[in-house]
Amino acid sequence: GGSAGGSEALSDKMTIRYEEAVKKYEMLQEQISDAQVRKTQVMLFMRELNKNDGRVDRFTPLLWQGFVKEVIVKGKHLTFRFWDGTEIGTDVKPGIKPKRKSRKRTEGVAETEAENVEKNTIKNTVESTVESGE
Repeated sequence: GGSAGGSEALSDKMTIRYEEAVKKYEMLQEQISDAQVRKTQVMLFMRELNKNDGRVDRFTPLLWQGFVKEVIVKGKHLTFRFWDGTEIGTDVKPGIKPKRKSRKRTEGVAETEAENVEKNTIKNTVESTVESGE
């Protein structure tokens, strides 16, 4: 019975090594995939940048992704970290309010008309009830 225990231990070690190798393989596959995505982003970014002879007048989402790696927010201080490692910090100025998303014009009009009809109906009902003495 001694050799059966030895082969079982060897099998367990091989299983552990296999599982570790699979984890490492999956991690490397993810790194390769990330690198391929980044390569595509850089190529698209360069194409976009070349359209304007390297000048940037406005940030499109593609240009933003190409320039800015991350934005770090600490209270009212923002730090923009670029892909080349450069960091630029700025404080948010008081009084600047975020833009609110406006509803579609037609939805707003329809809702307003529906609200007006409802208000007028309630108002007319109340007035007629008061006039009739009910």
